[in-house]
Amino acid sequence: MLRILLRIIFVLLLISGVTSGASADEITEEFLQGKWVIGSETDCDSPELEHVVFDENRIFQSVRGGKIVAVGFWHFKDDGIVKINIVSSPAYFEYLYPELKDYQGQYHYFNSQIVPFKLSEDRLNAVGILEDTIIKAEFSRCSQ
Repeated sequence: MLRILLRIIFVLLLISGVTSGASADEITEEFLQGKWVIGSETDCDSPELEHVVFDENRIFQSVRGGKIVAVGFWHFKDDGIVKINIVSSPAYFEYLYPELKDYQGQYHYFNSQIVPFKLSEDRLNAVGILEDTIIKAEFSRCSQ
């Protein structure tokens, strides 16, 4: 039931114009490559926020608190959606689900997708989909 509800919400977001402002032609691999923070550009120096790196070899890293908490591979699907295959401990997601803290030290494979919209030179907004969870986030490019 939750999965159906999340899909309905996602479709409603798409219908309401979440994807207006960006198309598959506007986002490129080169645009996405680099270090990003989930937040504004003033948050780039904040170690407690999530930082993500999309490198030129299509390797993905997520860093929080100065530690790499998730790694994987990324690529574009034909429709401009970014698909990420992640290896991480479920405990990393305890900020979403506190009951996952008991999985510390165990690692699992996750599929994630990012649907980008509202692109600018150093910023993009996106809807992130991780398993059954959908989150809207703002990504800001950080200098290396």
